[in-house]
Amino acid sequence: MNMDKIMNFLGSLLVLALAVGIFLMLMDKEMPDSNRELLISFVSVLFGAMATSLGKITGNESDTIGELTRKNKELEEKIKNLTPNE
Repeated sequence: MNMDKIMNFLGSLLVLALAVGIFLMLMDKEMPDSNRELLISFVSVLFGAMATSLGKITGNESDTIGELTRKNKELEEKIKNLTPNE
């Protein structure tokens, strides 16, 4: 399990570095009018991937797991209250 988290972190870090590198490379070049929309779409996809990668790097999974655990306990308690005691 711990190795999966490390691999997710490294993969996300790689995607982030790739997105920033391509963005910096594109900042140096002048965009031709014929490819402007394509390049804008490409940069938008990169920033979408970067947002997801930042979420994994910062570790927002633990908040989700804690919330799901809390909801699971609440549902178990409701089921316990609905079933007759024997």
